[in-house]
This record gives sequence, C-alpha cells and structure tokens, in this order.
Amino acid sequence: MTRLTILILILMVVLPSQDEVDPATTLTSVGQIVPDFTITTTDGTVYTSQNLRGHVYVLDFFATWCAPCLEAMPHLQSKVWEAYGNGELLLLGIGREHSSNELAYFVKDKGYTFPVAADPERKMYGKFASMFIPRTYLIGREGTILYQSVGYDEEEFDLLLAKVRGAI
Repeated sequence: MTRLTILILILMVVLPSQDEVDPATTLTSVGQIVPDFTITTTDGTVYTSQNLRGHVYVLDFFATWCAPCLEAMPHLQSKVWEAYGNGELLLLGIGREHSSNELAYFVKDKGYTFPVAADPERKMYGKFASMFIPRTYLIGREGTILYQSVGYDEEEFDLLLAKVRGAI
C-alpha cells in the first residue's frame, strides 16, 4: 500500500462525518446574513460580501491536503461551476491556510477553472467556523445563507445542487 493510500485511510477514520461535527464549531446558521468579508482571488479579483449582494454564490473552504475536500472539488467544478457558472452563479474556493502561489499551482495542476482565494491566516474562515473542512455555503441574492454543510458525501452534495437550482 502506498503512503498516500494509508494517509487517506487514516484521515477517513479520524475525520468526523457531518453527523459527528460539534455544532459549536459552526459559527453561522442558515437564514442569517453572511458575515462581512473581503477576499482576493489568485488572479487579483476582489470579492466582498457587499459587492456580491444581488448574486447567488457558493463559498467552499478547502485545503489541498484534505481528502474530503479533494473528493468534493471535482464535483464542484463539474456540477456547480460548469453547470451554473455562466453568469447565474459564482463558485469561490477559499484555500484555508494556503498562499496564493500554492493555490495557483494547485488549481492549474488539477484543471479547476473556478476562482480561488487564499486565506492563509484563517481570517475569512474564522467568521464561518472554528474547525473542520470542507465547508460549503450557498449564499442568496439578499446575502442570506441558504445552505451550509461540513464534509462531503453524495447525498449532502445533491442537497446543495437542489438548493442551487432553487436559488438561481
């Protein structure tokens, strides 16, 4: 067995499932206004909670070493970004504890085309949660959190897709 396979198996056992996540680690709730934020993508585009008002968008907090994140990202690329990113919806990946240079290399290597931004000191992440990734949020046109999840599984992802379709 390769070291990577062993690491992935260990992480799958150690990392909590959606049902095991302590609610105290989640600092937001569905129905509330998204916390104020400003973040700059690897291409220099600045997004704020204010300039995104009037738009539907998905925020996905991830790390390049996180097995569930790596499992979710191809689905976010194909089923969210490629399906709805034609002006109907913005998908913004936020690399927790990563630099812009690391993320630029990562998305190029993986072939992801949605915008990504670095959050090296967890300044943005810390407004949403205190632990655990991936974390995915759907924000509606009024700036309200319509959906949020921790971790990745297909059933939960299908729920995100249904919420996206309902929001756009």
